[in-house]
Amino acid sequence: MLAVVTGLTLPVADAQAAEPKLAGVNLHLTWGNVDEAEMDRQLDRVQAIGGNLARIDVGWASVEEKGKGQFESWYLKKVDQIVEKSEARGIKLIFAFTDSPCWASSAPDSVKQNCSPGWGSRGVQRYTPNNPADYADALAFMVARYGPRVTGWEMWNEVNSSAFYKAADPVRDYVALVKAAYPAAKRAYPDSHIIAGSLSESDFAFTEQLYKAGIKGNFDALSIHPYSVDDSPLEPQQDAYIRNSFIRGVPAVRDVMRRYGDDKPMWLTEFGWHTGSARGGEAWKNGVSEATQADYIRKAFKQIAAWDYVKGAASYELKDGGTDPSDLQDNFGLLNNDGSPKAAYHALGDAIDALRSGAPAPAPDSAPEPGTGGGSAPDSAVSPENGDAPSSGSPAGAVNRRITLKLRRTGSRRRLTVSGRIRGQRTGTVSVVALHAVAGGRLKPVNTTVAVVRDSNFRATVAKFRRGRWQVQAALRGTGAVDAERFRLGDDAQGDDATQLPEGVQGDGYLGLGENIPEQVHGAAPTAEPGVAEETFEEDAETPGPLDDGGYLAEGSSDDDVELVQDALDVEADGSFGADTEAAVRRFQQANGLAVDGIVGRQTMAALESR
Repeated sequence: MLAVVTGLTLPVADAQAAEPKLAGVNLHLTWGNVDEAEMDRQLDRVQAIGGNLARIDVGWASVEEKGKGQFESWYLKKVDQIVEKSEARGIKLIFAFTDSPCWASSAPDSVKQNCSPGWGSRGVQRYTPNNPADYADALAFMVARYGPRVTGWEMWNEVNSSAFYKAADPVRDYVALVKAAYPAAKRAYPDSHIIAGSLSESDFAFTEQLYKAGIKGNFDALSIHPYSVDDSPLEPQQDAYIRNSFIRGVPAVRDVMRRYGDDKPMWLTEFGWHTGSARGGEAWKNGVSEATQADYIRKAFKQIAAWDYVKGAASYELKDGGTDPSDLQDNFGLLNNDGSPKAAYHALGDAIDALRSGAPAPAPDSAPEPGTGGGSAPDSAVSPENGDAPSSGSPAGAVNRRITLKLRRTGSRRRLTVSGRIRGQRTGTVSVVALHAVAGGRLKPVNTTVAVVRDSNFRATVAKFRRGRWQVQAALRGTGAVDAERFRLGDDAQGDDATQLPEGVQGDGYLGLGENIPEQVHGAAPTAEPGVAEETFEEDAETPGPLDDGGYLAEGSSDDDVELVQDALDVEADGSFGADTEAAVRRFQQANGLAVDGIVGRQTMAALESR
């Protein structure tokens, strides 16, 4: 498959940490069925959800169809339009430069048939070129033509799949192609960013073969397509199928790079789930519901945010290729073939906003259909049933803006982290109040914090908390300054004192959803003024986290659980799973008779927590 990315620029190696991630979607704007009006429509849809990078397939077979140096002006004009229109919308581009023209192809004579008409339908273009220098010259021509206007160039597409790359020895021949093309592109435009790999799935074994064959030093970044069949991106899979796991496969490829001393960044230039009708068959053929597709998109981008070595990611693809529900290739889109949006289109917009703001993407409003996709349930979230209407108990005249809150997995020595998204409010401040239910059904206030709202998202750490039940309230004060005193807990509710539940609250030991935290808890109740919105969130302290979702912690993870692991291993507890943490995990696993892989799964975490 071929995909597109939006939201990130390819950085130079020594500036990776300072650059924001890009996030987006694949487009096929060079295809014959896309006219200028359709090009505008698709780029507008990318821009509408905040996308700022598109990955687009550009065919060498079309650029130089008739012979070496004979460039097709009609095709170059189309690519020129893509570049100009993308620039006008602030969308950066990754071009996947792929497919041999017949005259250059190494396809056997029985397939080429003297390059008679129809050679494209015979798959001639999928064969590696006879002379890698021909590809190198063509790539250099394109790189020089567009210079800084194109963010990155991928050298071919899915070279580990015979569906897209045919060669007598794919590893040897692709490395030869890369070694010819990379220096040629750099001579054409020294600041170009040239990407190798574009591998189907998280094929760490093929990656290792490429390194053994000498690919290191001949690219600026490595790209893969970490599809996870019909499973959640958090599904770890059995060890034999790690290449089909998003959450384990990407770090597995990264581990190969590190073992060969390579710190170049990675791009995830394709991944996604189709919504076709197939169910219950081979996993790679199965579709998922539209709700599940949206849920998986959110989870994937939330995980991508934790991998600092991943510089950009592209969901596959923007628009369905057709209307046949039984054809998986017709149904990967975030839009239906008629342009109407699926839930995943809006989910990607949420994920892009969250990636930029540093807050997690909100959970979907409804859970995926049971049994579809085989993945885990969506993250816990509570939102008002009545949407944007004022909630029960809200002050008269308040302007209710929907607030969705999420509680992170917690336990002994862990933090209560609340994150949220406020629809209809992009900036401002929000106060978050946390109360713990203690013996006798009493609510004990813990503390209050003020979080800044950026691009509708906020995150706050309000407590180090114990097991039990908690009740949290977030209240927005429009775009003005918040009155911190209004939400500071009163003197009668501090220290070891605990406030009794108010009359009328029934006996589950904590405030119910939609009820206001009373004045005697706050010290001051919210006033009825425009721009005030409030919602109550309640959750058990055992809300699932990455490990409970079937995931694991590994290099690149960034989570409160990482800090817990670091505390237990006596390494610097910064919450970022780096090389030092991995080395400490390996030592612990070796000393405790566990599988030594430097990855914290359920067994390793259980052993750490029992120390």
